[in-house]
Amino acid sequence: MLTTLDRYVLLKILKTFVPTVLGLCFLFFLAASYSLLRKEELSLAQVMLALPWVVPFLIPYLVPMAFMITLALVYGRLVADNEILAFGSLGIPSRDLGWISLAIGLVLSLGSAWCTSQLLPYCHQKKREALRAVFQQLFNLGEGKHWSRSFPKQGFDLYVQDYKPGELSGIVIHYVLRNDDLASSGEGLTTQLVAKRGKVTLDERGKNLVLILEDVTVTLYLQKMPKGETGAEEAKTPEEIAAALTAEKRDRLAAHEPIRISLERYVQQIGLGGRRRIKPTDRSSADLLAAARRDRSRIHLAALSGGVTTIRQAKRKTALEAEIELGARVILSLASFLIAFLVIPIAFLLKAENALVPFGAAVVATGGLVFAPLLLGRSVAEATGTPALVAIGAVIPIGVGVWLNVWASRR
Repeated sequence: MLTTLDRYVLLKILKTFVPTVLGLCFLFFLAASYSLLRKEELSLAQVMLALPWVVPFLIPYLVPMAFMITLALVYGRLVADNEILAFGSLGIPSRDLGWISLAIGLVLSLGSAWCTSQLLPYCHQKKREALRAVFQQLFNLGEGKHWSRSFPKQGFDLYVQDYKPGELSGIVIHYVLRNDDLASSGEGLTTQLVAKRGKVTLDERGKNLVLILEDVTVTLYLQKMPKGETGAEEAKTPEEIAAALTAEKRDRLAAHEPIRISLERYVQQIGLGGRRRIKPTDRSSADLLAAARRDRSRIHLAALSGGVTTIRQAKRKTALEAEIELGARVILSLASFLIAFLVIPIAFLLKAENALVPFGAAVVATGGLVFAPLLLGRSVAEATGTPALVAIGAVIPIGVGVWLNVWASRR
């Protein structure tokens, strides 16, 4: 049952927390929309489809940050306005003002735990489906003329002169191939394909678009590549063409003379952006726990039966990844509670007349004692192969928080 004091503090927290969360969400929407529109080359309609699945990724970080801002401002203002002193004169210790915030932090941590274990893996899948919509345009061009699109992540540009359902004509593809022999000189093998006609289909697994071209002219020439650019990785056929060039044609390329090759048929695969291997972040916590146990059992069985060492190592690696991801999720979900455990005594100890002072201290404490130990624990666990070391992310803030609370209670 909430007391009058609890309701008073709760009302102050809610009045600050709700607009803070909404403000951070608005800023994130602007940044995410710009990124999807410019970097992912999506249309506005596709961005609207993708954003709902992008927002949950920030919840485990956005909510703790909003909670930190709220606690720092609320308790900083209570101290600055001498309300803490007034409560103390009435025999109400300052720690009684902190229980409601710790309870809220625990509730937010439980919500974050559900989000990281169930919602985010689901959103990973839905986000990939939304982002791959840019490629699905190739199936839905309808009928018309002069369609062009740039695919920067895949490293090529596509132009179609005439199109109608099931048939394309006047196709031009341009990209720069990866070529290790030319990397030192900063040059790339630029390829331009011009086809009279073609069509688009899906491969058997449904993971790649397949562009089938007929009556193709391939033009190869060397050009300087921008620093850091490596070219497309998936265009295998032109690389094979380049590898099969005669010495005379190689000399012509070296002299920056273009080489033209005629092909009756050419097949270009376009990746739809899906991962070849399902990563731990794509799976729910229950699936990760089951997978870790299963891999551990297989490791023991392989060791007892004299299994291949490489198989045991592969299983051990996947089990470690799953266990480290589970530990990191648990620590991250505790962020709101840990922040409350740290920020409240800091505000009481500083006794600042300006509420922005505890706000600055809270930002430093949150970054240095909550998120930094989380990253440190995960890095150490991955480097040593010991998932238990992820707990560093909780041990440090809890230890410092206990010390701060004891110190605050004695003053």
